[in-house]
Amino acid sequence: MTENIYDALFVAPAATLAERRFGEYRDEYIKPFFPKDRTAAILDIACGPGLFLDTCRKLGYANSEGVDVSAAAVEYARMHFNLPNVHEGNLWDYLSKKSDRTFDIITAFNILEHIPKERVLECLKLIMAKLKDGGILLAEVPNGESLHGVATFFSDITHEFAFTARLARELLGNAGFSRATVKPKFVNRNLLIRFGQKIIAKTWGLDDKLMFSGNLVVIAEK
Repeated sequence: MTENIYDALFVAPAATLAERRFGEYRDEYIKPFFPKDRTAAILDIACGPGLFLDTCRKLGYANSEGVDVSAAAVEYARMHFNLPNVHEGNLWDYLSKKSDRTFDIITAFNILEHIPKERVLECLKLIMAKLKDGGILLAEVPNGESLHGVATFFSDITHEFAFTARLARELLGNAGFSRATVKPKFVNRNLLIRFGQKIIAKTWGLDDKLMFSGNLVVIAEK
């Protein structure tokens, strides 16, 4: 699959999506895991149109940058959100040029599943090298333990594979991260629906939260 396909598949985000993402990023990632120091060095890998970086800036984190292989996405981030520190390129070249222990936070939302299986561990080791001691990787990947997650995986021709919680923890441990937490991204809050999900999951001997979550959230500390 050539890099140009990402330009072909790029669609500018709707205003409603941008608004929803702002709340998700703020509440699910930035508030719980970001340092209070607003000068923390942040890198968003595969930053796309810049929704996450725009959220960081709105919340006062000014020392942030992003890289994406799609020229169309990078142009959108620069023009629409006025984000100057967004760069076109592949993550391998970009990270390799950075000094080790540069970043406090590296985010990788919906990108690890695009990397060929034989290079995922190499990618995680490269990310870890660029984190400061105590730095954190925040990632989001398709959940291979749920039908929703499998549908998410097959919905994009550039996806290479999906993750299970066990696989994610094993890969992060092998990459050298000292601690890794993997959890479902979304759990339905409707009590009646949750009750039904628990019954279905129990029938199959599965974790109901994982079974009905499309993506997994990964938090790994160096």
